[in-house]
Amino acid sequence: MQKHISIFLILILTSIVSFAQRDTITTPSGLQYIYIEKRGGAHAKEGYEHQLNVRGTLENGKEFWNSKDSGSTFDVVLGKDKLIKGFEECLSLLQVGDEVLAIIPYQLGYGEKGYGESIPPRATLYFEIKLLGIAKPRQSVVDSLFNCYCQHGTKELTKLFKSLKKQNAIYDMREKEINKLGQMFLEEKMSDAALLILETNVKDYPDSWRAYNNLGKAYLKLNESSKAFKAFKKSYKINPDEKSTLQYLQQLMNK
Repeated sequence: MQKHISIFLILILTSIVSFAQRDTITTPSGLQYIYIEKRGGAHAKEGYEHQLNVRGTLENGKEFWNSKDSGSTFDVVLGKDKLIKGFEECLSLLQVGDEVLAIIPYQLGYGEKGYGESIPPRATLYFEIKLLGIAKPRQSVVDSLFNCYCQHGTKELTKLFKSLKKQNAIYDMREKEINKLGQMFLEEKMSDAALLILETNVKDYPDSWRAYNNLGKAYLKLNESSKAFKAFKKSYKINPDEKSTLQYLQQLMNK
């Protein structure tokens, strides 16, 4: 039994040493990355949508993000979607099928202050990134749906929204796009449309703390405190490290 355990430990240590001995590439900006797997498919391309699997950890090994937890890939349009500098640079260097470990210094990450409760100040970030595929960017639905509501009302908005969702390969129905639309409606005080969109978004993305967070902010703006509290509570349950959610919950409990 002890012999088998010893062999197992030797295999683990050999694997760790082998990984550590792989070439670390350092760019002029200070980004470092190590290939876990190099496949050499199509190059990442600005303006195109990239499908990724991503896992992010801190230096102590604590995981702060795993795209697989949401049950879907992390889809991002390079050069359009907002990313931290180190992540965007690393993505731009990859080819389809490549998998890397990116080591991002705080200057290329969340800086001196960090981000929320999950990313401390001056944190070095470790991302395992696998580029699964590249596609032409899907068409934005934000303007079309906004104009539809302005011209035809809620009933036609609902019809068009359902129709576009069935054409997900053509139209960009990502969570953040729909959140953007919901916020536009809120800013224009079109509360019925805002709630329709944001309530649908949490149904489509039930594991997204951001979807619940945005819905909570909408309820709060419309003075629906009880519904806001439930939405923020759900958001906090999914991601207890998000500081803003906790602040909203405390604010509502103190009312």
